[in-house]
Amino acid sequence: MPFLAERWHGKIMDLRTLEHVLLNFGDVESGMENWNSYYGIKNDTKCTLITEKFFNSGSEEALKVFMLGNIDGWKQIGALSIIPRHPEDSEWNDTFFESIRRNSNGVLYSSSPRDALWFCKELKEKLFGDIDDSYLQSSILLFELEIMGTAFSSVEGKGGRKAELSFLNIARKPRWSQFDAVLIIPREKLFVFFECKLTGDLNEGQGVKGHPYVNQMFRNLESAFLLTHHPDSVYRDWQFKYVLICPNKMDEYRQKYYSYAFDYIEETIRAYKRVIDNEYDKSSINKVYYDLFDRFEAEVPNRVLKIYWNELGNALQNKNSSFFQNYLDRLKEAKRSDSGSKEIGDIEAIEERLKNAGIVIN
Repeated sequence: MPFLAERWHGKIMDLRTLEHVLLNFGDVESGMENWNSYYGIKNDTKCTLITEKFFNSGSEEALKVFMLGNIDGWKQIGALSIIPRHPEDSEWNDTFFESIRRNSNGVLYSSSPRDALWFCKELKEKLFGDIDDSYLQSSILLFELEIMGTAFSSVEGKGGRKAELSFLNIARKPRWSQFDAVLIIPREKLFVFFECKLTGDLNEGQGVKGHPYVNQMFRNLESAFLLTHHPDSVYRDWQFKYVLICPNKMDEYRQKYYSYAFDYIEETIRAYKRVIDNEYDKSSINKVYYDLFDRFEAEVPNRVLKIYWNELGNALQNKNSSFFQNYLDRLKEAKRSDSGSKEIGDIEAIEERLKNAGIVIN
């Protein structure tokens, strides 16, 4: 198929065309101008992603958006009845989250969504078990979700104040728990939170001043658990899973802390309990710690799992054996054009990122 020549404008590639090529939107047309808002991505994040991060071989953000978006089939663009982020200011849309909570039957699409790969055999068995395929087809994939955010409206404390989704008194730090991505399955009342790694590791309290021993995994696990178990949460009858996506060899050769943290999840949770008991006085600990930590310790190990980037890659190539090769060929063709040569950066960096993720290109 010839490249989208009709989309070129003079000597500067149209940004929408650049996005179309880099993210592999395929036949997506409707809603393209706000594609990022349909997936919860802020406008400034989109610009940085397209103009810089895609040409950085070590960018976890570029990898997760490309891989998860293509597994999802970019099915939400132009099809959701309510856009998750307001396109104008990139703020979360309160009405969208209210709709998710109220529409457990999954009526969130104004038109039939494009096919996704969540229910292909190799992914469904590992991630979802026996969930109905139609539930996965009507799922919602979001990036950059801060579940402490006001739009998510997850927990109401006494007097209408927001309660904290932590065992610690954290004064509602907005970045306490930000997930790389989440797949929301309203008809199953299930959140599947994704932690995505390429070259990075679980950070040791980075970005959370005053909590040096509360790492990323601790913060996200307790937030996901309390979101679905806190007595005041509007999602207290929902369930969650917490999924690490990482390179297979990095995990196999035990090069990162996350390999141990996920494989020995019971000890990881006991370590967090020691952190709370030894590093914080009672005034710094929330009541839910005493009420719910035993359940946290008992239930969380069954909700944590790992999957590798190459498994997602295999799902894409099982549907189209030339998926990645065709993608790279289209990039190279675009770069050879007058406009693409100025706007498309180092394609070798994209190939290297896929290779480092463990993806074997057929």
